[in-house]
Amino acid sequence: MSERLPLSAYLQNLGFERNPFPVTPDEHGIFFSPQLAEQFTELLHFIEQRKGFMLVTGDVGVGKSTLARALLTRLAEQGACTALVFNTFLQGADLLRAINRDFGAPAEGASLEALLQALNTWLLLQHEEGRNCILLLDDAQGLDIPSLELVRQLSNLEASQAKLLQIVMVAQPEIRLTLDRHDMRQLTSRIALRLQLAPLTLSELDIYLHHRLRWAGRAGVLTLDRRALRRLHRYSSGYIRRVHILLDRCLYGLVTSGTKRISASLVDTAATELSLKPAKGRSVYRSLLVGGAAVVSVTAILVAANFTVPDYLLPTLNLKWMVSSPETEVAPVPASAPPQPADQQRVTEWKAFSDRHAPLPLADNPPQHWSDVAEWLPPRSEGQPWVALLLPNNWEYGCHNQPLYPLAEGKLALFRSTLPIEPQPFGAESESIVELQHSLVESGVFMPEVVDGVMGPRTANALAQFQKQSGLLASGQPDEETAYLLGCLSRGGA
Repeated sequence: MSERLPLSAYLQNLGFERNPFPVTPDEHGIFFSPQLAEQFTELLHFIEQRKGFMLVTGDVGVGKSTLARALLTRLAEQGACTALVFNTFLQGADLLRAINRDFGAPAEGASLEALLQALNTWLLLQHEEGRNCILLLDDAQGLDIPSLELVRQLSNLEASQAKLLQIVMVAQPEIRLTLDRHDMRQLTSRIALRLQLAPLTLSELDIYLHHRLRWAGRAGVLTLDRRALRRLHRYSSGYIRRVHILLDRCLYGLVTSGTKRISASLVDTAATELSLKPAKGRSVYRSLLVGGAAVVSVTAILVAANFTVPDYLLPTLNLKWMVSSPETEVAPVPASAPPQPADQQRVTEWKAFSDRHAPLPLADNPPQHWSDVAEWLPPRSEGQPWVALLLPNNWEYGCHNQPLYPLAEGKLALFRSTLPIEPQPFGAESESIVELQHSLVESGVFMPEVVDGVMGPRTANALAQFQKQSGLLASGQPDEETAYLLGCLSRGGA
C-alpha cells in the first residue's frame, strides 16, 4: 500500500485521492506498456536466474527511476535482499560502505579489502539460506572508472555455479561511451542483459493518461480532446517527466478557469509558462505513432470462433477512451451551477435505464454529461459492482441488447464483469486473469494449453492482438473497454 501524501488544494478541489501527475517517481502507479512489460519480465527472469550483471538505459525523464523502484518492490515481495544506491558521486571505499550499509551487511572498516571481505561473507550466508541478493545502482552514468572497476569486482563474487550478487545498473545513454572504452572491456563482457527504455508513443500516452487518472481515484474527473493530446505529445516527446510537469500545470489552470476540460490552448499556455518547445522530427528512440493504427474489423474473428455478429456491433467497434472526448466542443458545466430542471423525456429514459441495472440516484435530475456520471457513481472500492463506460453515439444498443443512456458526449453503458478492468502487474496471479485468458481463448488469440492465471508476455501479446483487431488501443493491458468488448463477444456474456 503506497503512502498517501497530503494533496495540494487545487488537486483536492478537483476531487483527486492521489496526485495523478507527481514530479517524483511513483512506482505504485507505474504504467506498463507492452514493451515495458516485456522488458520488466525479462529483467526479473535474468535476476531470478542469477545472471549477474544487467544494464538498463534511458534518456532523462523516461521513467528509469520509477522502473527501478518498482523492481525493488517486486523483489522485496519475493523475499530477495535488495540494496539501492543512487548517490553515485560516492567513490571507492565510500561507495562500498554505502552498499554494505544498505544491504545490512557489516559496513565498518577503513580499507576496501576489509569491506569487500565483509560483503562476501554476508552474501555467502544469504546464499546458504537460499536468498537472492540484488544491488541496484541508479544514475550509474555518474560512476567514475575506478568505481566501475569496483562494480566489476563485485560481479566476481560467486559460489559454485551461482553469482552471489546480481547487479542492475540504471543509467542515462551516455554510459555507453564509457563502457565502449578499451579498458572497460572486462566489465562490458559481463553484462548479460541490455535494455533500453523508450518514450511513450502517442497511442501509449492516451492509455497512460487514462491509467494515471484512474490511479488517482477519478478516471472521469476531466476530459482531454485529441488535439490537446497531440499537443501534449509534441511538447513532451512522450517523456513521462515532461508529461507530468505539463499536466500538473494544466490541472492548476482548470481550477482557476472553473472547467473540467483540458484543451489544446491550455496545453499551449502551460508549455509557454514552462518554456517548453514542441519537438520537431521523430523521437531518437522510435517513430511516433501519429493518428493511431487503422481500425480492423473483428468480424473475421467472430466468424472463426463461430459467433453471430449482432447488428448493433456492425457500425463500429472503436470505443472512445473516457480520457479523450470527441473533437466537437462541449460547453463545460461549472461545478457551482445550480441543477437545471430535467426534461421529462430524459427523466423517463433515465428511469428505464436505471431500472435495468440498479436503483441509481438522480432520478429527478438525470446526468447530461459524462462528468456528471463520475459524480454520482461510487467507486468500485466501495463495493458497487457497476462499471461506467462511454460508447460512441452510433451504438443503438449495448452488449446483449442492454439499453444505453444518451449523454452529450456519447452513450452511457453500465456493465459488470469478472474480468480485470485495470492494468495488472506483470507476474501477478489471480482468478480474474484466468477468466481473462479463457476469454482470449474464446476470441481465438490465446491457446488453451497455456492458460495459467499469470499476467505475463503471452497474455499481454494476446490482449494487444485482440485490442488491435477490435479497434481499441493496443496497450496489452486490461481496461474497461477491453473487458466490455470481450463480454460482448463471449458466449456466456459479461
